[in-house]
Amino acid sequence: MPPIAIDPIQLIGVWHRKADTAPMAAWMRQQIFDILRPLDRIDLRGLAKEANP
Repeated sequence: MPPIAIDPIQLIGVWHRKADTAPMAAWMRQQIFDILRPLDRIDLRGLAKEANP
C-alpha cells in the first residue's frame, strides 16, 4: 500500500493509424489493455489512512 493517498490517473494509448489493422500491434494493445483493465476497479484513495492508522 502506498504511504499516501494517490489520486487516479488517466492512461491514454496512442498509436499510428497504420497500426490499427496490423495484427501484431492489435494483439499487443489488447494484451496491455487486458493487464491494465483490473486496475480500473481499484480505488486507492483512502487506503493510506487504513494502512497507517
